Amino acid sequence: MNNAAYYLMAFNCVFYWLYSIPRVSSFKAKQEVKYHGGEVPDDNLILGPLESCVHTLNLVFFPFLFHVASHYSVILSSAAAISDLFLLFFIPFLFQLYASTRGALWWVTKNAHQLQSIRVVNGAISLVVVVICLEIRVVFHSFAKYIQVPPPFNYLLVTITMLGGAAGAGAGALGMVSDAFSSVAFTALAVIVSAAGAIVVGFPTM
Repeated sequence: MNNAAYYLMAFNCVFYWLYSIPRVSSFKAKQEVKYHGGEVPDDNLILGPLESCVHTLNLVFFPFLFHVASHYSVILSSAAAISDLFLLFFIPFLFQLYASTRGALWWVTKNAHQLQSIRVVNGAISLVVVVICLEIRVVFHSFAKYIQVPPPFNYLLVTITMLGGAAGAGAGALGMVSDAFSSVAFTALAVIVSAAGAIVVGFPTM
């Protein structure tokens, strides 16, 4: 029961990907499905704006509210418990932002520039929160014995490793590594993250 909300979150993400990514209705005959400028009209999609909004709210809030309802007596009892709250909200939120690259936020706006701005700004904030919470909830809670660097440098290096790795993965997922400059920046980030991670686990021995 302690981790039930995380299982619910995982199932929610899978079902959201399967059933909430916009798809053309198969009940319309091919001659009825008309495309305008390469875009599918809203009335040809299986889900409308209201249903898509409800699915998004369920994805982002239901695991969080389920955890609050089932652990209301201890949700503020420790840093790890508070981290659970943030993780259960921001991980589905990050998943939603990634799903928006497949059209999941079509009901918010059709403007590609606005959508990219939403992804970058909200994704950056969410990544920082998720990384900090994972450090509290997982890394320093369960794997502290493997960290060979004394405080306060261990916090700094672990943050560089996790946040840098997450930022690189996010940039790749959003298609932001697309030219020579971004490729060089991505490579430099990968080197820094790898070096910081190696130092954290004691290779080379310090």
